[in-house]
Amino acid sequence: MLEVSKLKYESLRFNVEDGVAVITLSRPEKLNALDEQVARELLECLRRCEEDESVRVVVITGEGRAFSAGGDVKGMFKSIEEGQPGEFMDRLTEPLYKVSLKIREMSKLVIAAVNGPAMGAAFNLAIACDIVVASDNAKFAQSFVRLGLIPGMGGTYLLTRLIGPLKAGELFYTGRTVDAQEAFQLGIVNRVVPHEKLMEEVMKLAKLLAMGPALALARTKKLLEQATRATDIRQHLEEERKMQVESAKTKDYEEGVRAFIEKREPLFQGR
Repeated sequence: MLEVSKLKYESLRFNVEDGVAVITLSRPEKLNALDEQVARELLECLRRCEEDESVRVVVITGEGRAFSAGGDVKGMFKSIEEGQPGEFMDRLTEPLYKVSLKIREMSKLVIAAVNGPAMGAAFNLAIACDIVVASDNAKFAQSFVRLGLIPGMGGTYLLTRLIGPLKAGELFYTGRTVDAQEAFQLGIVNRVVPHEKLMEEVMKLAKLLAMGPALALARTKKLLEQATRATDIRQHLEEERKMQVESAKTKDYEEGVRAFIEKREPLFQGR
């Protein structure tokens, strides 16, 4: 298998440092708009990150002044002119929806480092991630309605479970833009940091998580995902208990307990 750190893409920049893979959307001249190629490259990159044991945490960010402007509207317009808007949307959304699913289903934690505007599908790409850190320059809009579209890339599921149907509905129906501070107050982002310190703070967090017990973190992520869909507390608690027992059989658990007793920092190995 090709080492993930050696992968090359046309629409992304990619590097791995200390167990942290950084994926940078790299179409700054188009505000990192999401077209079919970007979506397929992003999906492939995430799949490789999941497979590579040297990658413990993934960060997604954007190059230039935007995280991403969302779907490529020029491509949409071209498809209308060519009389194939439905076919175009089918080709575009197929890999985009797989990206959202991959982020939610992969065992590794994914952090969105939102460096600027995150519009439409990019808003939902960010909130598909496990942790969202925003620059104070970040802006968010469910701008689909302005194009006569419904929220895409899992937005109706992702945003509704984050902030509830009432608040999510207002953003869907109006398409209005919210700044980073309002996004924080609504519960859309975990924290807001000064723009010039964004990647420094994100990498500090990512490296901390990369040093953590990978199996326990993966199980916690899975349980959080299940909890948002759970209707039966008994079933969910039993699943949680089973995963706790499995976690107690790992080398990381043994190391964590020993380190606590010995009053030192644990050295987790993901085993």
